[in-house]
Amino acid sequence: MSQFILGMVMFLVFSYFYLQGNETVEMGHLYVSSIFGAIGLYGVAWASIWGVSVNESLIEIHRVFHAKKVLCITGIGQVVIDKKDAMILYDQTGKKLIKIDALSDNYDYLLDSLKLNNIAKFMKSVATRSLNLA
Repeated sequence: MSQFILGMVMFLVFSYFYLQGNETVEMGHLYVSSIFGAIGLYGVAWASIWGVSVNESLIEIHRVFHAKKVLCITGIGQVVIDKKDAMILYDQTGKKLIKIDALSDNYDYLLDSLKLNNIAKFMKSVATRSLNLA
């Protein structure tokens, strides 16, 4: 959000000086500040849309530019936790559903929900830790 606000403030300041006829401000300043703000706006939109909701036995996956997926926790075939503790969910057929970073909101709640439903069984390997789900 701060990048978007900073980009718009920069655009307004540069626009003011450009319209006043200041020769040191060029169109490039306006382009860069508007692109900076657009990237910030994209980040705000992405952060507000993306998410994983866990409701007892249902998982809702909201992704940018994709339809919402609703899964039953028993529909998850495998959970792999990589070296950086990111959780990768696979369905029963082995198709990758989503990769959830360890710093995501409710990461621990999702992991606890998998354990509480007696779905997760830890298996350790050299490169990754794997949760096999029955």
